[in-house]
Amino acid sequence: MNNDVTTLSGLESHLWEAANILRGPVDAADFKSYLFPLLFFKRLSDVHDMEYQAALAESGGDEEYAWFPQNYQFQVPENCHWSDVRVVTVNVGQAFAAWQERSCELRASMDLDQPYRLIFIPDHDPVPILEDGGLDWSQVTAIKILGVEDTHG
Repeated sequence: MNNDVTTLSGLESHLWEAANILRGPVDAADFKSYLFPLLFFKRLSDVHDMEYQAALAESGGDEEYAWFPQNYQFQVPENCHWSDVRVVTVNVGQAFAAWQERSCELRASMDLDQPYRLIFIPDHDPVPILEDGGLDWSQVTAIKILGVEDTHG
């Protein structure tokens, strides 16, 4: 067993060097544009997992109940969980970009009192899609409200 004591400054230095190795040639000031989305994505997946476990416990182990959308603050599309993306070992940026595109492609909004907009997605499984890949709004009979946002600020 190693009894060496690490100081806070030693730990900070070690973590900084690890970040430099991971960052590679990307400027430190620009690294946040890579790191923050990944941290956010990881947190979304973790919260989704916690909500699943809570619903599973609440239902006495009923998996069908645990997957009801009402048990979640937000939906994680199939194959778009952190555990799905982290197994990708090549073209990681492309996999992450695909997840971002898929999670946002069905978002819609509607004007409220300026500058606010109601943000929503169709609440269907499967989502009605036209032959050209667009959303078939004529078939949408239910929506899931994601929130109200100030899209100008």
